[in-house]
Formats: sequence, structure tokens, C-alpha cells
Amino acid sequence: VFVPGLFWVGRALALRAGVDRNLAGNLAPGLGVAALLVPLHGLAYASGSLVLALPLVLGAVGLTGWFLWLSGREGGTTAVEPVATIEGSKWRWPLALLLTVLIAPTALGWAFHDELFFTGHMSITAELQNNVYPPRHLSFPQFELRSHYGFNLLCATATALTRLDIDVAIDLITLSFWAYTANLLWLLGERIFGSSKAGWLMTILVLLGGGLPFFSAPEGTPLAWSVL
Repeated sequence: VFVPGLFWVGRALALRAGVDRNLAGNLAPGLGVAALLVPLHGLAYASGSLVLALPLVLGAVGLTGWFLWLSGREGGTTAVEPVATIEGSKWRWPLALLLTVLIAPTALGWAFHDELFFTGHMSITAELQNNVYPPRHLSFPQFELRSHYGFNLLCATATALTRLDIDVAIDLITLSFWAYTANLLWLLGERIFGSSKAGWLMTILVLLGGGLPFFSAPEGTPLAWSVL
């Protein structure tokens, strides 16, 4: 019930920053997730309990979003959309989906980004699931884990809401955010260079601009891994 409110919180944040409504809609998912994770981490860290913090923060942020939408208090203006964005939009998501299909075998086929380390994404997320907050370094559990575990906090939140297994949640979030990043990169190219033709170029260069690793990858390395 509260999750859709995250979108409206993110959209309101974008509109109040002065962007047009088309861009605000595209920024809303990312800003909404950030609006959830930042206070969620703060309250969980202060209380030592993610189980306590998650329903409180999700409820507060979600209800705020519903209120902003239903009351019409999102803010912003009805600015005219840039011509480049309107003309170039039809290929934005098809390209994002194509690039996601390219990375899917890598994301689904094996642990390709530190998932299975002793202190890796799966074990950190499992710590959070078991209400260990802040997480501990599992090689040296007397120490707090001082790492970038915001992704793990998102995965723990997703598994709490959906009851997905950790590995499945990691893969789905990775693929979803890959497509979302491609969408935002297209918009960034349009906004910087003032042309819809720059959108696809920006997306491909950033996401697939691996450079030297493509030529130095060991024999038998999957193409998607080499390109990335």
C-alpha cells in the first residue's frame, strides 16, 4: 500500500528542484528509493533494528507521497517539454531493454559482483534480514562493516516486502536498475547536447564503454562480461 507513495515523493522532490514534468516522472523512481533508504538507514542505525525502522519509515514516506499526490501539492510548474526529449523518446526504453537482455545472462548466470564473498552481498543482506544493524564484518565480527551497503539495504527491504530469496532479489534489482540507468543516460545525453541523437550514444558509451578490458579478457570469457 505504501510503496506507490515512494514514486509521488520522488516526483515531488524533482518538481520542487525545478525540472519539467517529463523529467520529474523519469527521476521519480530513483529519488523515491533514495527518500526511503536515507531515513531508513538513519533510524535503523540509531535504533539498532531494521525490523523496527522499516515499517515506520516506509509508512511515513509512503503516506507522504499519497498525500502529496491526492492533495495536488507536488509543486513545480507546467513547463513546456524540450522538443528533443519528445522526438527522441520512442527508442529510449527499447534500447534500455535491449541492453538489459545483453547483461541478463551475466546477472542471472552466476555471482558476478561480489555476491558470494564471505562478506558479500548475499551475506550482508542476510545479516540485515536477521535484524543485525548496522551489519558486522563477517570475517571480523567485532567490527562494524564500513562499506557501501545501501544496495544490500534495498535488497533486504525488497525481500521483506516480497518474500523473494536473496539471490533472486539481487538479480531483479540489478536488471531493473540497469534498465533504469540506461533510460536516465539517454535523457542526460539529450539534455547536455540538446539533441535526441545524443541519447543513444550517451547510453551506449557509458554502459558499454569497457575499453581495454574488452581486448584483454581471458579466452572463453562471455561477450557480455567483456563489454561491461
